[in-house]
Amino acid sequence: MCVSSGFSGVGPDAAFTRALAAIATVAQTIAARKDALDAGIANAARTFENASRATAQAGPVIDRIGRSADAVEKMGNEVARTSASTGKTVDSVGADVQRFAAETLPALERLLGELSTLTTSLRRLSEQTTRDPRGFLFGRKSVPEGPGETGTEPRKP
Repeated sequence: MCVSSGFSGVGPDAAFTRALAAIATVAQTIAARKDALDAGIANAARTFENASRATAQAGPVIDRIGRSADAVEKMGNEVARTSASTGKTVDSVGADVQRFAAETLPALERLLGELSTLTTSLRRLSEQTTRDPRGFLFGRKSVPEGPGETGTEPRKP
């Protein structure tokens, strides 16, 4: 019985020797790069540890993000409700302002006009009283008739 070694034309002892030589070459290559492989394995271990910590921390962070999103949504809903309520209030105030402008402002304008006239009259009275205080108590003296005026003729303006 002939055992095939995978090496064509070579006997079992030679194939075994070549396999051992190939294994030795791989072992030497691995040994020569031992520091690099150790560093790579250490880096991979740190990466896995960091990934594990990040994964453990991600759950609470995702929960907080979810709660924050819920809070933002509630706040948005509240702003929408407040905006609608404000719109109704503004509409109501607008109607009140229109009614005030239509009903109260004309009366207020008349009152201010009358106050202006009254102020002017009071100023004149104050000036006359300052010039002749007796006139305030005893009344004004009648103005004597001028030359050519008689008491029976009507005065011309």
